[in-house]
Amino acid sequence: MKLGGGIRSILTNGVLLAGSQWAEMLIRFGYLIAITRMLGPEDYAIWNYALASYALVIGITTLGFENVLYYAFGAEKQSSNKYVQAALFARVFLALAGVLAFGTFAIASGDAAIQPALLLVAPAILFRSIAQLNRSVFVATQVVRKSARYIVALRLLEATLGVIALWSGAGLTTLLLIHVGTWGLECILSLVLTTRHLDLKLRLPERTALYRLIQKGAPRAVIGAMAAWMTAAPILLYRYYSSDLGDLGQLALCIQLVMMLVLAVRSFMLASIPILAQSEEKNDPRIAYYGAIAGGIALVVSAAAAIFLYVFGERLITTVMGADYALAGQLIAPSMAIVAAQLFPVGFLQLTVLRERYAPGILGGACGCLVVTIGFAVAAPSLTPGLAIQIVALAWIARALVILAFGRNVPPMEKSGTL
Repeated sequence: MKLGGGIRSILTNGVLLAGSQWAEMLIRFGYLIAITRMLGPEDYAIWNYALASYALVIGITTLGFENVLYYAFGAEKQSSNKYVQAALFARVFLALAGVLAFGTFAIASGDAAIQPALLLVAPAILFRSIAQLNRSVFVATQVVRKSARYIVALRLLEATLGVIALWSGAGLTTLLLIHVGTWGLECILSLVLTTRHLDLKLRLPERTALYRLIQKGAPRAVIGAMAAWMTAAPILLYRYYSSDLGDLGQLALCIQLVMMLVLAVRSFMLASIPILAQSEEKNDPRIAYYGAIAGGIALVVSAAAAIFLYVFGERLITTVMGADYALAGQLIAPSMAIVAAQLFPVGFLQLTVLRERYAPGILGGACGCLVVTIGFAVAAPSLTPGLAIQIVALAWIARALVILAFGRNVPPMEKSGTL
């Protein structure tokens, strides 16, 4: 691979993807300000709980297809379309199953405060699952520009309609319906653009392609599902062990801000996967430094954010979000430990997955899941938002250390020439 072409491709698609996701994050942040100020901590907690719950279902049912497509288009472009067909077919089937399971859980939960919100967002599992898969196709084919505009436009539409609804006196139900509706629009639009971009026919997939997709996606799905649980667990477990929606709103705000920063940084790293796959195929020795460089940048970004928020965090949160969120303002700087722990091992994990060495990611995820699950159970009698942040940070740190211990010197896999 020519160095100039590879670097240009990473930079071009990385900047486009990061730019669109940063724009999306800025829109969501502005919308978040409106929601937190006008709903208050308790209704915001319900909003966040509903979104975290259905996002967990998506994380479990994706089966790692996005990652498989990233590597497929990087290493096996000629036959990649058949994997997209298989992924779309399986995604629709699994997402519908997820909607059914999620609806059943909502009805069985018996939580009168949360149940209506869960039932309202259930269709978003299908819509967002398909939309996210289509986003991954544009990243994998290195034409992020085709999706960036409508993604940003639809998030802006959701925020605009939501703010108008709030100013008109509407409540949580209206906001959730707007959320589901805009994801439905992205689902339809992205499906149309994907089929046109790849000249793809929507039909039953080849059985061998579907089998290979599931086979390759299964270990990645385990890694992704465990990461999804670690992301959603703070909100779901806090609600399980505590009935205080106000405190849950404080914790939810911290976690949402953390995830916005994590996703903003990871977006650039995501765009590098197809080029990493090509570099691996060409035995480019420079790929060995990718994990350390990415991890170093992650630590610098996290440290800078922690210092800034230690000085200005509480004042910033209370000024922008409202005085009701003073506790979240106190916790936001310590929450940067979660950002550092999430971002640091990403480069190493990408390389281990690229080389089909899944043990570091699975062991790390299992360790993190155990820490967060057991930690909340042990801390339940004296659980506070501050203690919850500490538990979550320890869980992500444990995951990062295990990935680093087992994944920093993973040798290249033998080339087979197929997905």
